[in-house]
Amino acid sequence: MTRIQGHPDLGMPLMQIGERNEMKTDEPKRSSRPFRAIFQRCCEVMIWMTEFLLFFIMAIVTYEVVARYFFKRPTLWVVDVSRYCLVYITFLGAANFLLKGEHINVDLVLTHVSEKTRLILNIIGHVICALAFLVFMVFTSATTWDHYVRGILVIDPIEIPKVIPLAIIPIGTFFLLVAAIFRTADFIAKWKALREREND
Repeated sequence: MTRIQGHPDLGMPLMQIGERNEMKTDEPKRSSRPFRAIFQRCCEVMIWMTEFLLFFIMAIVTYEVVARYFFKRPTLWVVDVSRYCLVYITFLGAANFLLKGEHINVDLVLTHVSEKTRLILNIIGHVICALAFLVFMVFTSATTWDHYVRGILVIDPIEIPKVIPLAIIPIGTFFLLVAAIFRTADFIAKWKALREREND
């Protein structure tokens, strides 16, 4: 089997190096479990939607600049639509990054503790996040439903039902909740595997 000379893992077969690097990554693989596989696919679709919205914002803001400064015909809707799109971008993309562990982390403490302690702290942190997402989802769902039932409108240059910009908040929070649960399960599995290695 091929070996690498001068590599930090001197003498380690290429296959083993690949396996070790594969274990280091924090990004979940495509799961064989149906619900998680469907959830990961939904998160990927939501990322595609955020990319489309970013290009859409860029296009309409460019149109607004040209219309305002070259043709002296500013629009009334670009600022509001861009603002609503930014809300959708935030809540559409957040769950995917949480599922992959790509959110910004403050690791001042985590880098100075053992792997076992780090896993326990991650479990506790993600459980707290899941509870916070659950509470936030319940309250925003109730608020969104109330605005829908009462037919409240946004009082802006363009009048639209307020439920349109609000609806993405409980939906996005639901995906954050599920992502936090999956992340918690991943850390619990790693913690159990570490305990088994220590007991061997």
